[in-house]
Amino acid sequence: HRVVAFETFGRALTGEAVMQLRPWGLRSPEGEPAPETPEVRSILEPGLERWPDHPAMCHLYIHAMEAGPEVERSIPAAERLESLAPGLGHLVHMPSHSYVWTGRYEDVIRTNRLACEVDDAFARVRGMDGGYTAYRIHNYHFVAHGAMWDGQRDLAMEYARAIRDQLPASLLASQPDLYDVFHATHYHVMVRFGMWDALLDEPDPGDGLLATRAVWRYARAVAFAALGRVDEAEEEQRAFEAARDAVPPSRILFNNPVSDVLAVATAFIEGEIEYRKGNHDVAFASLRRAVELDEQLNYDEPWGWMEPARHALGALLTEQGRHAEAIEVYEANLRRYPENGWALHGLAECLEASGRTDEAAAMAERFRAAWTRADVQIPGSCFCRTEV
Repeated sequence: HRVVAFETFGRALTGEAVMQLRPWGLRSPEGEPAPETPEVRSILEPGLERWPDHPAMCHLYIHAMEAGPEVERSIPAAERLESLAPGLGHLVHMPSHSYVWTGRYEDVIRTNRLACEVDDAFARVRGMDGGYTAYRIHNYHFVAHGAMWDGQRDLAMEYARAIRDQLPASLLASQPDLYDVFHATHYHVMVRFGMWDALLDEPDPGDGLLATRAVWRYARAVAFAALGRVDEAEEEQRAFEAARDAVPPSRILFNNPVSDVLAVATAFIEGEIEYRKGNHDVAFASLRRAVELDEQLNYDEPWGWMEPARHALGALLTEQGRHAEAIEVYEANLRRYPENGWALHGLAECLEASGRTDEAAAMAERFRAAWTRADVQIPGSCFCRTEV
């Protein structure tokens, strides 16, 4: 038994040690493996073949495979891990790192809601202060993320707003660099679902939340642009830039500096405003830049930019009848996030407009399957689209 224990834990600890040589960098933004990644797999895969129910190896293998071209290989470990440690919220949550990259958005929501319940029970005993708060709000953040993909607006808003209740004022005051930006999660949900008027009614979050205020300004600029109120959008754009520049460089969103996330917002706002001004080529160039900045962010889950820039680009290309370009945008997004309804909807429309009716019908059926749990109808892949 001592020999078995030594080998099982030895494999897990060795695999983790090699992973730590490249923390959160086992894949390039394009999914290519880092030099250490094959070694990690060579340690963990034989271990899982012999001891498939080892929680640590299941956990580590999910991390080794997430965001890569063979992420499906981690699904058996993810499914087993769901029940291996039911009292440990982080391990209950971990399968969602595999599910989100394989189009299983309902399972993303389910596992993270359960993780919220488990970790909230822990917090009732041990209190809400302390380092584990970051893990607890990660579950809430992930429910909102999954619900955004799944078209469940009300659920996404519920969990995004609940994040604020999970962050004690004392913890926020003592560690603003870590926790500030999470107060902004509901603004991303509101942009995702086109809640423009409600967004404009949202109050200023205040001087103490500099990262949150910058996201609030971004969301307002997009709302004004989507409503066709271009002068106000440009005024809000200037306010966003001032708020962005006021964010300390030490502010982070898990694995990304907030400044890198706000760089996506800068290009996104430019694209939305220029589009409403009729400068379509300038707008599309800005939105393509937003796509590049979005997809080059450091690996994180949920992704650091919560409303994919490709969805806005594809929607507005479609609105201008540039269907071939939009098809490329949607196909690239579906390779990254399989079976997401936003891209399926847009792709079905573009295929139909291109005369590819059989393919369009098949894509529309896939959209209907993806959207069975949604509580909204969408005009396209982005609510920034004004013509249907």
